[in-house]
Amino acid sequence: AFSPNGKKILLTALSGGFPAVFIAEADGSGIKELDLPGRATNAAWRPLDGSEILVMDDGSDQNGTDTTIYAVSVADGKIRTILPGADAAGRFRGHATWSPDGSLIAFGEWTGVNDIVDVHTHIVRADGTGDVVLPMPTGAVWQTPFAWSNDGTRLLATRGYTGAVVAL
Repeated sequence: AFSPNGKKILLTALSGGFPAVFIAEADGSGIKELDLPGRATNAAWRPLDGSEILVMDDGSDQNGTDTTIYAVSVADGKIRTILPGADAAGRFRGHATWSPDGSLIAFGEWTGVNDIVDVHTHIVRADGTGDVVLPMPTGAVWQTPFAWSNDGTRLLATRGYTGAVVAL
């Protein structure tokens, strides 16, 4: 993804066999790997200024499920934990995404009890506070965030009406 000013490109690729995040200069003059505490996924520039990169760790459980949500300062590489790992509490997270103004983060959280998909969409402030779980319509058993509307007033979510996962 291009940075908001178009001068840098954010990449996620394997490094040493594990997911890692890289920042490349858009003019091709260089690339560097971010110094992160572990494997990383779901990297995204913070709107509107690109001052931080939202990242999820690749998890420490046997399924490699994402858990901790954090932000990395582009200026100095300092890491700020937004939400600590949830897997110790038997929950797992994924699909973290910034709102268009960078003030909110949506993510999916599930327990994975009995191998049933039971994802609930959460929205928190950029500092990890104010957790709100979005309601689901009657009959839905899971939903996960997909994309914010351009004005940040709506969130597109994918919903399922069975606990089963269909591999495509």
